[in-house]
Order: sequence, then structure tokens, then C-alpha cells
Amino acid sequence: MVSSSSIVIPAHNEQDFLHGLLSSLEKHLSVKPQVIVVANGCTDNTVDVARQFACEIVEIEQKQNPSTARNSGVKKATGDVLVFLDADVEITESWAQAFTELLESCNPEELFITGDQYHISKQPSWIEHSWFEPLRALPKSYINGGNIIVSASAYKALNGFDEELETGEDVDFCLRAKRQGANYSVDPRLVTLHEGFPKDTKNFLRRERWHGKGDYKDLSTFLRSKTALVTAAFFVLHLLLFGSLLAFFIGIGGENTQRVFIVSLLSVFCLIVLTTVMRFKSLTIISKPLVMVIQYLYFIGRMRSMIDALGARIGKKSVYK
Repeated sequence: MVSSSSIVIPAHNEQDFLHGLLSSLEKHLSVKPQVIVVANGCTDNTVDVARQFACEIVEIEQKQNPSTARNSGVKKATGDVLVFLDADVEITESWAQAFTELLESCNPEELFITGDQYHISKQPSWIEHSWFEPLRALPKSYINGGNIIVSASAYKALNGFDEELETGEDVDFCLRAKRQGANYSVDPRLVTLHEGFPKDTKNFLRRERWHGKGDYKDLSTFLRSKTALVTAAFFVLHLLLFGSLLAFFIGIGGENTQRVFIVSLLSVFCLIVLTTVMRFKSLTIISKPLVMVIQYLYFIGRMRSMIDALGARIGKKSVYK
């Protein structure tokens, strides 16, 4: 017996991408599942696009975290198998074939979770080629939240996604699934094309600034995150770098100021080289200079997340003074 399925698509102002995803579902899937689009505080034509494809629609008036949007969509789901796709991805023929086989063979009572990391877009930018494609090939302990397939029984056992998490909810969901004893597997046939990857440095910085938020939820979260700790070192080195540069122009500090500047500059360079090599060990020496530039931008974006978190905490403290 073929299991029933529901596809939940959280979408915040995704009119430019949603049509591509829904078209790919219509094109590649022979059996039509229940498709639920969660219009998460949309102010564009996302809902109109969903209606064009006869999707079921859940509307959230004010934008919530992706976790909340996904959980809201599940409340309307009737399938034994739940699929979470982000609005800015597109499925492929390979994905559809693997999904069809899964529905034909799976036991819906079993606790299972599967999926795969995003692939780069149909027309990838230099950032996608240089950063996201080699990053996708690295071993991961989780599945991207926009390409997760899970039995409804497993979702229920996990109480869904953690709605307190603004980012990193997919990491948390997968880790909890493993602890719960769910059958966790990555299926490389479940290929999705991520059309929403940033195409330029401005959007790359914006993406990393948003993704870094989850590292600063509290002190324990910060201390557990290697990225957050390295970002803190990156931040301190830049304070020393620009502080010494300012002191030099003002004319204070003398040779000591120059030493601080040189040491800080070299330390930033070494940090970028070291983290790039550790992250992308398989890349050739020729390709690494460009990746190091993107790695620097990555930490700039993550540093903005840290500054945002510090600003928010200072603001809260000032309220209670």
C-alpha cells in the first residue's frame, strides 16, 4: 500500500520562487500529494501563486519563525509522510523517483527521517560555485530544513520543530530525531536545487547575518558553537586592528601602535587561512584564495549577528534600569 503524503511549504514573500517549486512538483510527481503553503506574514503575491496551483493555504498574519510556520502547516496535514520543502527550492526528477519509492516501501508507523543537503541553483553564481557547492559536499550531522522527509509518527514523537529557534531548527530537529532512535538516513537521490542561494556579496552577508542568530540565544549556546567562538576572536582582532589604525592617524601610541596593527592584521589573515583550510580540506591550493575571500565575508556576516545580539541585550538591560 502506498503511503499518503503532505508537503508543507513555509513561505514569507516568496512569489518570485514559489512558482518554480510548485511547477517542479507538478512536472515531476506522478502521484499528487497534499500541498500546503504557509503564507508567513506575506505582503506580496505569494498566496495568489499558491492558489494558481490549487494548494491548501495557511495564512499567518504576522511573520513567525520558520519552525512556527512549518508546525502551523502540519496542523492541516493529513499524510502519513510529511515533506518539508522551502519555497526557494525546486525538486528534480531524481527527487521525485526516490520519493515515490519511499512512499511505496516505507512503514508509516516507523520513526524515520530522510532528505539531503541542497544543491546549487540551475544558473549558479560564482559564490555558489566557490562556496556552497564544496560546502554541500562536506559531511553533515543534519539535513537542510527545506528538504526533510519524515514520518508523521516521528514528527509527533518529536513534538515538531522548536518554535523558539529562529535559525538552526533543522539541526535541532535532526539531533532530537537521532536521540529518539528514529531511522535517520541521507538519500543523495533527493536532489533539490536551491534557487534562493545568494548571488552576490550583499545577499551573502545578509544570509550569514541571519543564520548566525541562533549562536547567541544564550551563553551556553554561544560556548557550544565553534563558529561563534571564532567569530568572537575575529571581532576582537578587528577592534584591535581598527583601534590601532585610528590611534596611528591621531598620532598616539608610536611604535606600539604599529606593532598592534601588524600583529592584528597578521592574526586576522592567519585565522582566515586556518579556518578555510580546516573547512575545505579537499579544495586545491589554486581555488582557496577566492574561498578565503568568501570566508572573510562569512565572518563579517556572523560578526554582525553577534553585534545584533549584544545590542539587543544592552537594550533589554536599559529597559530594566
